[in-house]
Amino acid sequence: MEPMKSPCSRFREQLEAAASYIRTEGALADLQESDMANMEMQFFLTAKGWPYAVICTESDSEEAAVVEHRLIYNESYRGEGYSEYVYQKYFLDESGNQVKEPQIMGFFLVDAETLEVTDEQTTSWAH
Repeated sequence: MEPMKSPCSRFREQLEAAASYIRTEGALADLQESDMANMEMQFFLTAKGWPYAVICTESDSEEAAVVEHRLIYNESYRGEGYSEYVYQKYFLDESGNQVKEPQIMGFFLVDAETLEVTDEQTTSWAH
């Protein structure tokens, strides 16, 4: 994982908008900062150079030692004036190794100009 560099500021703003939406309106609305949940955002680039953010990290989950909530830029989306982000949960062991397949939690569109977020109301790639 490579920390996100400044030329990706457009993506960073969009990731922050989508994360804010998920934290206030979505799946993380009821989860508060605690010993078990770290809500600090961290920005990264994938091996292909696409941006993503870890928007919450849970420890000692029933599902895995660590559960990372990630927002990942969907480079395949071709909507005019919008970017699409996939919200997924990653299940990791204490060493950061993935222990099971990521779970898709949702898809979100972010308006490139206004940063308005739209929940696409799906958890499937076939939408």
